[in-house]
Order: sequence, then C-alpha cells, then structure tokens
Amino acid sequence: MIEHGYALVGPAGVEIAWWPTIPDRIDLPSAGLVILSAAEGWSYADHAIVARDRTVADPPDTGTATLPLLSRRQVLFGLFEDGFITLAEFEASATAVPASIAAIIAAAPGFDDASKAREKVRFLTMEYARRDHPLTLMLQASRPGTTDAEVDAMWLRWAAL
Repeated sequence: MIEHGYALVGPAGVEIAWWPTIPDRIDLPSAGLVILSAAEGWSYADHAIVARDRTVADPPDTGTATLPLLSRRQVLFGLFEDGFITLAEFEASATAVPASIAAIIAAAPGFDDASKAREKVRFLTMEYARRDHPLTLMLQASRPGTTDAEVDAMWLRWAAL
C-alpha cells in the first residue's frame, strides 16, 4: 500500500521526520529552529519539508472484515446474554454505559480522559458495531484466554439476536 505524507529532510536529503499530515508546529532544537504553520516546500538552510510517498505493508487480514456489523440492540442483548453486563446494567443501557463496560474503557492502556470519554459516548450513540473495533478487542482482553475464534463465534451468535 502506498501512503502519502511529508518528510522533513536535513543535510544531504536525510529524512529526519515523516508525517501523514504536517503538524502545526515543528521544533528542531538541533538546528535552533521552530517552524510554525509549516507547509510543503518550506526550506531553510539545509532543511526542507517535501511531499513523499512510501510503501507501507498492508495490515494483516484477520478475517474479521467478513463478519457482519451488529446493531446497538444486538450488542446490548449479546453483552447481557453472555454475562458481560448485569441485568441492571442491561436495563439501564439505553441511557448509561454499563459499569462493567465503563471499567473496561477506564482500564484501556494509553487512553487519556478525553479518549475514555469519547469511547463512552461512542458506546452510547453507536448505531453499529464492528468486530475489529478497539472496544471489541478490549472486551475480548477482559476475559483472558478468549480466542479470536471464540469471539468470532460469539459475534455471529449475537448477529442472530
């Protein structure tokens, strides 16, 4: 797969940094430069920002793309029937994130408060769920030892609800 981006090149065209989009601010302490509102074609002394394509390996095919999208209702029924959420959480799920799902989101590594809040709102407002969504993967991780095949089977079972 070809990915278009921008490279910051230094002396002799050596790539120093690469971005899919150019950041608003670029700090180059080694050159004593701060670039604000950088753009393609920017140059200074031996440094420049140039457009560049690079070849990136295609993501591995996990086979999850062939699994159906699930409606919010199917996900909630499945979470309840498979014991991920309690009866009280199931009944309240129309207006609140079930506490057990909120706990999974809260424990997500690398999520700041804003990311956690976004995941909760996504959960409350989702129309459809994807098997390969990060929250689905976190749900799987919440039950150690659960295999991809087991989650795929669960997903297909939920699709029938």
